[in-house]
Amino acid sequence: MKSMYQLDHHVLASGINARWPEYRGETLRWLHEGEHFVLAVLGETRVVRIPRSDADRWRLRREVALLGQLQGTVAWPLPRYDDVRQGWGRYRYLVGTPLPKASSLPAGLGQELQAFLGWLHHQPVAQPNLARRQWARRYRALVSRLEPQVMPLLTVRDRRQSQRRLMEGLDLLEHRAWEPTLIHGNLAPRHVLVAGENWALAGIVDFSQWRIGDAALDWSGIEGLEAFLPGRLADDECFRARLRFYQFLRPFEGILRALKHGRVEAAERHVQWVRRQLSQ
Repeated sequence: MKSMYQLDHHVLASGINARWPEYRGETLRWLHEGEHFVLAVLGETRVVRIPRSDADRWRLRREVALLGQLQGTVAWPLPRYDDVRQGWGRYRYLVGTPLPKASSLPAGLGQELQAFLGWLHHQPVAQPNLARRQWARRYRALVSRLEPQVMPLLTVRDRRQSQRRLMEGLDLLEHRAWEPTLIHGNLAPRHVLVAGENWALAGIVDFSQWRIGDAALDWSGIEGLEAFLPGRLADDECFRARLRFYQFLRPFEGILRALKHGRVEAAERHVQWVRRQLSQ
């Protein structure tokens, strides 16, 4: 498996054997290598989640804590951690494949995701006013990073249009009323597992970026999911405008990640994505 984040598999395998010697001799298959975690399938029954840094260990602890609190109340297939050893986590393997990108969502899958998000976004939240202010500050800081790093890659015209749309989005977060909720935080196609010809929902994974924030973010990460917005959200123009803001911001975040890792071609692809959005 090739990845810009690739690590030494022999070292990782030794780490797994040291933590779970009872699985020594079982098959080990590398499932995914991402920016924050490496995933391996152990004995075709368990997934081992390996953080890449101390910050990622902290993300894993938060994920394990949240999913532990939700167990017993959730009707959807989520990771159920049964062991954490020396900062690495293990949960039962969810059999499925990541949702293909840029594909039309089948009605059944869209309705399942609608029901899941409706349940998740109605979990109790403490201190909503503080959470709203923190969320707005987070996005103000993110947009401020775009000015020196990303805007010089755009034409003058595209830069002005982008700045206008980004400022409009920040205004929605800072000056319009909205209710913070518990959110997945990174609900993308790769974190939705499907099975069978009809793409039955087989799992929702990677809660490492969960937080208290804007529910519109969770609705923005999968193309076509907004078609399944429930009536009260579909009729809420402020909600839909925030959803469009997060969709517009996505390629800018991709440019930042690509520049961080020196991936010039990936940065250019995301610049083209920005230009396509501006032309629509």
